[in-house]
Order: sequence, then C-alpha cells, then structure tokens
Amino acid sequence: MDSISAYKNRALASLDKGWSTPVICTLIYYIITFVVAGVMGNKDSSVVRQTVGFLFYLGLIPLGWSLQVLFLEYVREGRTQVNSLFLGFKKPWLPKSFLIPFLVGVYTVLWTLLLIIPGIIKAYSYAMAPYVFKDNPEISCDDAIKESMRLMDGHKQQLFLLDLSFIGWVILASLTLGIGFLWLVPYWQTTRVHFYEDLKKEMPAA
Repeated sequence: MDSISAYKNRALASLDKGWSTPVICTLIYYIITFVVAGVMGNKDSSVVRQTVGFLFYLGLIPLGWSLQVLFLEYVREGRTQVNSLFLGFKKPWLPKSFLIPFLVGVYTVLWTLLLIIPGIIKAYSYAMAPYVFKDNPEISCDDAIKESMRLMDGHKQQLFLLDLSFIGWVILASLTLGIGFLWLVPYWQTTRVHFYEDLKKEMPAA
C-alpha cells in the first residue's frame, strides 16, 4: 500500500486529465439532493408531494452509488460521462445499487447504536462494497459487503487517516459556501479509488 500523500498525488494526476465532467456530475448530484431535501422539508406540502419526495429521496441512494463508482471508471479509463451518474438506475445494477448502500447504512447505524467507535470501524470495513459490486455485478449484497470486509482487514486505520487528511480542505470548502466541494468531492473520491485499486492488488481474491 502507498502513503497518504502518494494516494492524493495519484488522484490529482488522474484528475489532471480533466476536471470538468467530475465537477459537473458532482454539481448535478448536489442540485438533485437539494431539490429533494426541499420537497421533504416543506411541511406545507400535500401528502402526494411528500410521497413523491420520499420516493425521490430513496432514489438518492443509487444516485450516490453511481457518483461514487463513476470515479472508478474515471481512474481506469481516464474519462467518464455525465450519464454515468445515473448508472445505478439501469440494469444490471438496480436494485443492488440501492440495496448495498442501504444495508451498509443499516449495519453501520446498528453498530453505532452500541458504541460510536465500533460504528466507525464497521463503516470503514464496509467502505469498499460499492466498488466491489461495480467490479462484480453478479455478486450478492451480503457477499459484496463480506468482500469489502476482507479487503479492509488490516487497512481500516489507513483509510481513516487518508480521509482525515482532507479535513483542512473540508474547512476551506465550507468557507466557500460549499462551492469548493464541487472540486473536493472528485479529489477525495478519486483518492479512495486509488486506495481500492491497491487493495485489490495486495489482497487478491482467493
């Protein structure tokens, strides 16, 4: 496995091929998220609008998966397309593009209810499940999560520290009224993809 600085440098080298599409995809994701949140947060909305808003809220789960894995495509092929942001709504990805992130969220919350630290540890154990599913569309939800746990065995602390190294950028992005996140999210996600690629090389499937 590489150093934290090396992963971040590799991510920047990948993004040097072109920031525009990753930034546009991130922008579209946040626009959709804000619109859905606005509908859900409007207490004066009718029952029908609230129901539609809830369905769109559920749709954010495969949308989030799509945003995460499009950076896998970007790192490997040197490019991606805006329509990749909606990959999770297509066959063969749906419904597992919904179920896997949903189950990861449920398991993480259940562990967090016991204690915060075990919840964080489990969250990092499950962190590679979206990528595992993208590489293995036929895999079951449970097996994708188990494979993530296998890959992350002994590497959870390193990924945690890698994420923690972005805290300064998070603060700066927050000072720009969130605009900076349009560049920070691609930077962070691309860094995580490089981490995953090295995990696969170091921990090949049996």
